[in-house]
Amino acid sequence: MTPVQFQKIKHLRGLKFIKELLRVEERNFKKKNFLKGSTFEDINVDFGIFPIAPVYPVYFSGNIREPKGKFIFIGINPGYKDANNKKEQAFLEKHGSFEGYCRLYGDFRFKRKGLLPYFANIAGFLRRYYNISEKIDWNWFQKNFINLELIPYHSVNASGLRINNTRKYREVYFEIILKILKYLNPKKPIFINGFPTMRYFIEDKKNKILPEFKDVIKYSILKNIAHGKIGDKYKFFGLPFLNRPRGGMSDIIETINKI
Repeated sequence: MTPVQFQKIKHLRGLKFIKELLRVEERNFKKKNFLKGSTFEDINVDFGIFPIAPVYPVYFSGNIREPKGKFIFIGINPGYKDANNKKEQAFLEKHGSFEGYCRLYGDFRFKRKGLLPYFANIAGFLRRYYNISEKIDWNWFQKNFINLELIPYHSVNASGLRINNTRKYREVYFEIILKILKYLNPKKPIFINGFPTMRYFIEDKKNKILPEFKDVIKYSILKNIAHGKIGDKYKFFGLPFLNRPRGGMSDIIETINKI
């Protein structure tokens, strides 16, 4: 997503904005790829990751058409595994990326046996924190959950991930997150997975929030848990794990309950 492309759709709101965002990205990813000056080269310049396959970016997953009451998590960026993502891309190509991502946990993921590790750990956290007794499976995620991504382009791992132009990121990608959150209008706290990695993106070497983000995110740290607001409105907790946390969930939940 280039700044010019974003400016052309920025005036749109709600689902109209989200659908047009994905239409633009679909067109980007269907062009000749892996060439200098292409969308893929831009991703490498911006984030230090070069997509190894032209798979659609993940701005969201879950039934975003019906956001009321859903649990909202934000991840760092979507991982890539060849066997999984080839099938996922075929599903998105068949249904269109908007419809496909709305139905991902239901029609697509439900065919798998068991939850992927990322979602299994989210399920464990939610079960403990909200005292959920019902089974949390793919059907549960389809009905109750929406996931957003800070950096929507797939990478094999996040070890080399970076933000090279914080101004561009703030004015395009973080603004996209803010626009989606405004549409979702969450009443429950948002949870950001892997928040220590996000801090690396938005803080300077003295752990001060970079000027580009001071107007849109504020937080404090208690032990290893961040708590604050995004967009001066939406309460969030920054969790210190992407997959299984060291020491289990008990310390994390105990800390959150003290905030």
